[in-house]
Amino acid sequence: MIHPRTLKILVVVLLMHAGVLMLIQLGLIAPRPTVEEPLEIQAHIIPAAPEPIKQPEPPKQQPVKQEAPKPVNIVRPVAQPKPMPMPMPTPMLPPSDNAPVVPAAPPAPPAPAPEQAPAPAPVSSGPISVGINDIQCSEPPLVYPSMSQKMGEEGRAMVKISIGTAGEVTNVAVTSSSGSPRLDRAAADAARAIKCSPYKQNGRAVPVVASKPFVFKLDN
Repeated sequence: MIHPRTLKILVVVLLMHAGVLMLIQLGLIAPRPTVEEPLEIQAHIIPAAPEPIKQPEPPKQQPVKQEAPKPVNIVRPVAQPKPMPMPMPTPMLPPSDNAPVVPAAPPAPPAPAPEQAPAPAPVSSGPISVGINDIQCSEPPLVYPSMSQKMGEEGRAMVKISIGTAGEVTNVAVTSSSGSPRLDRAAADAARAIKCSPYKQNGRAVPVVASKPFVFKLDN
């Protein structure tokens, strides 16, 4: 015996199929198209035809340029001058006895000897040594050192004085000592204070050297 519920389901399914068939017949629902199986296509690889090998083109021939012929310089021979005839030598005739005798010219007088310029004055390579009395110099003040006076020091110092072209003292040197360094220094200081006139030789001032004594003596 069929269950009532199952019977209801069968009735519904049958009604649905019947409805679908009716709709198909009425053309409201298109029938499902039949599916055709795809055709099998077999592909074969055909090798490509080899490309034709290109033949190398023959090299093009360049037209050869024809150089124009160079002009040729035609050297014309130079006409050689004709040799001149040599003159005939003139014969030397012996002197005639009647020819006048020409007197010989007198010898020229000897030329006078050129006047010699006066020799320049010799230039001295160094100062000239002169006496102290040959130049005009002032008498320097001689300062007696007080210490030498207290100690009773006396003496005579000789000082060599160098004098320039302007009369100035350029250098002093004690050539003979008095026996006391203090007296020697005092003599050198007095020599530096000397003022002289320029010593001239042949009209020009020259440097000179002169020696002067300085005497230190205590008065009794």
